[in-house]
Amino acid sequence: MIAAVTTPEQHAQLVAIWARDTLGLSEQEYNKKTITFKDLRKVFEDRKLGGKKGEKWDVSNVVLLDDSVVKASHQPYNHICVPDFVYREENGGAPDDALWQVAGYLEELRYQGHVARFVRQNPFRLGDGWNGMCIGLA
Repeated sequence: MIAAVTTPEQHAQLVAIWARDTLGLSEQEYNKKTITFKDLRKVFEDRKLGGKKGEKWDVSNVVLLDDSVVKASHQPYNHICVPDFVYREENGGAPDDALWQVAGYLEELRYQGHVARFVRQNPFRLGDGWNGMCIGLA
């Protein structure tokens, strides 16, 4: 998903990608689709994830993309709920543009001084005009 909404240059700037395979689940838990929680305090406290010039990660500068509100319940205002892909046969098979909308939202978010404050005041919702194609990500 991240590769789909970032350019190679943007992808190279990512400090970490936190996915199901990096949550410390046993093989049995991983295969059972065990409910997981993504507590960003693990990111905030991980010294190996240092930002530029000793930047510290916190609720002001970290965003979590996930399709589950439950997984992000520890820091709900750092979460962008990315919906599951939907094939729209009624539109002649038109592609799902949710990822483009997420990309547009992320583009706006990068100019904000505080991630959690912006997300709280402007939650991501499909159809709210966050169109990534307008910002040259296509």
